[in-house]
Amino acid sequence: METEEEKETARDAAGETPGAAQDAGAGNPQEADGAQNAGDAPSGDGADGDAQETRDAGADPRDAEIAQLKERLAAAEDRYMRTLADFDNYRKRSLRDREDFAKTAAADAVKAILPTVDNLARALESASPGDPLADGVKLSYDSFLSALSSIGAEKIPAAGEKFDPNLHEALAQMPSADVEAGFVMQEYRSGWTLNGKLLRAAQVVVSSGPAAESAEKA
Repeated sequence: METEEEKETARDAAGETPGAAQDAGAGNPQEADGAQNAGDAPSGDGADGDAQETRDAGADPRDAEIAQLKERLAAAEDRYMRTLADFDNYRKRSLRDREDFAKTAAADAVKAILPTVDNLARALESASPGDPLADGVKLSYDSFLSALSSIGAEKIPAAGEKFDPNLHEALAQMPSADVEAGFVMQEYRSGWTLNGKLLRAAQVVVSSGPAAESAEKA
């Protein structure tokens, strides 16, 4: 039967010292936990990458399409507003052109009629009192004046008015004891305006004042 010393010698030969198994099995608890944590915990880069992939995978692909449609809608609205403004300007310009054309056409028509009106006025001035023909001429003359007035044509006052170079064309200047100097003493041809604009200046004779005063000035 082996003694205790022989058993211990056998264990030493086998490499088993007392307490080695216990030390190896127990070890440092913190080191053991660290080793376990090191094996279980994932790396930081890997976690962030997984989170980014999760966010990317959760993004709605329709968001980009919606943003593109909004940009196209804004561009279409801008083009529409520009087109609308251009059309409004074109409409106003066309209206002004039509008005100008109508005024020009009316001015040409009135200018063509005025010589006839002048002739009727001269016929009335030379007609004998009580001449039945003068009554017909007077009716025609009044009809022309009414028609001209209806389209905005007005006769320019001349005789007895102060000479205005913007409205009157002086054919001559003569002394007069009755008419003050610088005033129209006689109208040779009537002047006309159309819608407030000069159509034809009145041809007049302007007074230079009394003869004695005119001689002194000369």
